[in-house]
Amino acid sequence: MTRFFALLLAAAVLLPGVARADDEAPKSFWERDTLLGDLGGFRPWLAEHGVKLAMQTTDEGWGNFSGGLRRGWTYTGQSQAVLTVDTGKAFGWEGGTFQVSAYQIRGSAPTPLFTGSLQAVSSIEGVNTIRMYDLWYEQALFDGKLSVRAGQFGADEEFLINTTSAWFVSSTFGYPGLPATDLLGGGPAYPLSYPGVRVKVAPTGDITVLAALFNGSPVNPNATANPQAIDASGTYYRFCCGTLGFVEAQYALNQGDGATGLPGTYKLGAWFQNYHYNDQRYATNGVSLASPASSGVPGQLSPNYGLYAIADQVVWRRDGSKDQGITLFGRIMGTPGDRNLANFSVNGGATWKGIVPGRDGDTLGVGASYLRIGSYARGLSSDVAYYSNNPGYPLRDAETAFELSYQAQVTGWWVIQPDLQYVMQPGGNVPDPTRTAKKLRDSQLFAVRSVISF
Repeated sequence: MTRFFALLLAAAVLLPGVARADDEAPKSFWERDTLLGDLGGFRPWLAEHGVKLAMQTTDEGWGNFSGGLRRGWTYTGQSQAVLTVDTGKAFGWEGGTFQVSAYQIRGSAPTPLFTGSLQAVSSIEGVNTIRMYDLWYEQALFDGKLSVRAGQFGADEEFLINTTSAWFVSSTFGYPGLPATDLLGGGPAYPLSYPGVRVKVAPTGDITVLAALFNGSPVNPNATANPQAIDASGTYYRFCCGTLGFVEAQYALNQGDGATGLPGTYKLGAWFQNYHYNDQRYATNGVSLASPASSGVPGQLSPNYGLYAIADQVVWRRDGSKDQGITLFGRIMGTPGDRNLANFSVNGGATWKGIVPGRDGDTLGVGASYLRIGSYARGLSSDVAYYSNNPGYPLRDAETAFELSYQAQVTGWWVIQPDLQYVMQPGGNVPDPTRTAKKLRDSQLFAVRSVISF
């Protein structure tokens, strides 16, 4: 595996140089958007009939140099296939879109292996399996101002997301760590999608409003096994645990062709779940769970909800360019602290596309993410320290993650991304299972990601 990533890094340096040195030679192979091109005319033929086939594979090499659960190296990978059908071209059913997608996940997930953090360090990690993700139909109405989607899909495809930071390696800069920690099964997001219905209204070119209603959980939340292992195929279809709703309003600033200002996107949203959540500190008799007098059965609280705000704003653009420049991003989110392990998160950072002259497709990004443990969960750790007569017991507080990443566009179909991450207080300052009465130490990681589009 070390040889594999060494070859990737060498190719990232040498291949662009070869292409530039031979300016007279045809460059179609290196400049095409997909490795396999038009598949001998098969892709254009599919497109004529309203069918689009996209395939991509992502491979990552990981190293944890200090802290966390253990040091070492590992590999994780994911392959994805997406089939999209325009029903207007395919069947004459205008305004319709059908999509089905699947993942193949392999290797070892670096978060449970190395860091033990609440915020996953890789956006592709998961239980090894071949899993269906998308299976939905969408109908557009009134010239696209209204659309309705029904089937199985993820909320992270349209809700909760900073578009600027979605390419970061860490999962928390895509689907945020707070709902991944608090919602049943982690919520409808990679690698688990939920059955649901989504309505989108776009009355103007600047304003969009979305609302979605999902099944409450893909599996029984009381099951002891990992939900990803229970629904390994993505076809479990168990309806339970109430419902989970999302609503989000989006405002697009300076996005039109005639806009003269710098573009930005601003979003306000909320989610709501009508299911009973465990009280994070007190049992049914009102006594601390850590107390010898406790029944050990947590009280039940319902419902659960979260509020959030998201911003992406270009602050500088290179003269004559549509996408070269610096963009700032931020996201803030809060939930009740009595029924959620984490109750507040904020993350943000900046990206600079085209930072290296002559490499317009490359992007440098830096980000930071803060996840605070809820007040009741913090109180529980204080009770444990008191009743166990262990004043050195770590008191839960917050987890903070930093990421520095560079995405190099080697060719139109190949991206290589070296990445550095630093995780402070993994798990929000929890005991280290390998060291008695010690907290889990800060983790320092290095990763290399390769993405090839076929």
